[in-house]
Amino acid sequence: MMIKEQIMNTLFKTITLALLILLSACGEEKIYGPIQNDGTAPGQVSNLSYEPQLGGAIISYTIPQDADLAYIKAVYEITTGQVEVKASHYTNNLTIMGFGDTTEQEVKLYAVDRGENASEAATLMVKPDIPPLYWVYNDIDFINDFGGFNVEWENPTEAALSFYLLNYNDSAQGWEPMDAYTVYSDLAEYTLKVRNRLDTMTYGMYVKDYYGNSSDTLVQVVEPLFEESIDKSTWKNHPLSTDVAITNMEKMWDGPDGSGACKGARDGFDSPQYFTIDLGKTVQLSRIHIDGWGNSAAAHYNWSNPSHYRVYARMDAPTDDNLEGWEEIVDHVVETPSGAYPPTQEDEELAEQAYTAEIPLEMMKNVRYLRFAIVDTWAYGPYDTRTCPLFQIKEINLWGLDNIE
Repeated sequence: MMIKEQIMNTLFKTITLALLILLSACGEEKIYGPIQNDGTAPGQVSNLSYEPQLGGAIISYTIPQDADLAYIKAVYEITTGQVEVKASHYTNNLTIMGFGDTTEQEVKLYAVDRGENASEAATLMVKPDIPPLYWVYNDIDFINDFGGFNVEWENPTEAALSFYLLNYNDSAQGWEPMDAYTVYSDLAEYTLKVRNRLDTMTYGMYVKDYYGNSSDTLVQVVEPLFEESIDKSTWKNHPLSTDVAITNMEKMWDGPDGSGACKGARDGFDSPQYFTIDLGKTVQLSRIHIDGWGNSAAAHYNWSNPSHYRVYARMDAPTDDNLEGWEEIVDHVVETPSGAYPPTQEDEELAEQAYTAEIPLEMMKNVRYLRFAIVDTWAYGPYDTRTCPLFQIKEINLWGLDNIE
């Protein structure tokens, strides 16, 4: 019994002591700081020099001889405010970026020790090279095209940039943003396609970079080349012996409000799968658009919607099923405009552009019969090499010159 009481007393005292320590700790304010702090600032950074970079510079220096030196810090101003860049004490250079022009900029460098004591500033004036956004801005080109225009540029440094398209409102006497055509890209080359614009208008574009720098607005008067939507009332199926069986083929041209989609399929996994249309008149084509089934990015770039198609054209009626006498006018691979998969909301907004094939001006000629070859679909996703025996098309749209006499 005595042993049991001794154990209980010892346990009680231990618990009581632990509680007292815990309550004492809760009542204290803990202040954490550097583990080492000698209270003495390091010497200054010396022998400063720099090598200009696009929108920045690489700064070289000699570090001070301080036993507890931790890092070197550069402080400078850009459009959005003050920036700090740090480099380990194991290196003798650091890179600063974000300048929006080529004017001289003041940079202050500090040596900082483990106690966060900073040296006196060493000042260097640097003159950066032209920022990447101006390399790109100076390369922007507006090009008139059928039913609209293209905006093209090159971005050789592949800098992350945003491009903003504007149109000038004569009535309001001011610029209006065209948000649907805003582009965020680091691609080395890019073509922005703007369609359904028939009138001569004034457009502008400016560029912004990651650091908040913005270019001037490039202004261009655009005169789109005339094109019109090809009327579908005369279209009809013109089946050849090797064409795929298609259910509800007329749904390909029953208008945007038509019901459902037509589907084509055959046994096996033959590719490509063909079908032929007689337009019932003579036309010249500038653009071809195949509209897949679905109302979202996930649907447009999925299922049995075409991901690769070709189009052949001729003027006289075909008498057999081979491609002799046909001229290939389109070989189009559908890609998400962002280059990403799964597709983004931007890809959904630009789905029409992704599924539209443009026909070069030199290939515009009189045609009546079109033979479509569905080479592949999105059936199993874009990274699956299998093909699907089924394709589905909601609508086919054509533009150019209609009903040529």
